[in-house]
Amino acid sequence: MFDQLVTNAFRQHELSDVLKALSHHRGRYFLVGGAVRDGLLGEPANDLDIAVPNDDEFAHLLFSTISSGAQNRHGNWRFELPSGQHVDLIQPQNFYKPFRTVLSMLAFFDTSVNAIGIDLGDPDHILDPIDGIDGLRRGQLTLPHERWTTLNDFESVHLALRTLRLLGRHPLTLSNPSLLRAQIPKFDLVEWSDLYRLNRISRGQARDQLLSICDRPLAA
Repeated sequence: MFDQLVTNAFRQHELSDVLKALSHHRGRYFLVGGAVRDGLLGEPANDLDIAVPNDDEFAHLLFSTISSGAQNRHGNWRFELPSGQHVDLIQPQNFYKPFRTVLSMLAFFDTSVNAIGIDLGDPDHILDPIDGIDGLRRGQLTLPHERWTTLNDFESVHLALRTLRLLGRHPLTLSNPSLLRAQIPKFDLVEWSDLYRLNRISRGQARDQLLSICDRPLAA
């Protein structure tokens, strides 16, 4: 199942040759994030996130033959594709704080259903530190405590809005809504113009949606 999920994600982006090159390279590269989550839910992958080894050069050089990349504020390298989609290459040492391994980085990811990694060279090798696969089967989403309690106010609110979008697309319920509810006081502490530009939602709308989601009964 997982090898077909990876293949479908790369075929959709017309990156079959890139997948083949990465899967045969000595480095370990993992498809992570929304593409894995959506694939497991039977939906097409949108943009791709690939976790690469620290100090990776091979994947960066490979994608540089397709597109010019740029590093974003999270430390990821983003490569825009002709289709309008993009691929993010994520080095653990640059993801919010320095991590030594992909596994430890995934344990800090935004939600459990995004923190699933599939090894491109060995799709049976799965990284799932927050039980995201079981969560999807139960229709549940878990927020990792460390990530949700250590970011600054702006990043915390932005993460809450990203989670609102995710829960608006998928009928998942939160296993630990108190972490999301704890972000409400921060809404009045941050400048909203950039948050509106990134998420297209007003402060009041976001607060109402967040409270509604936190009050959903947990899926059985």
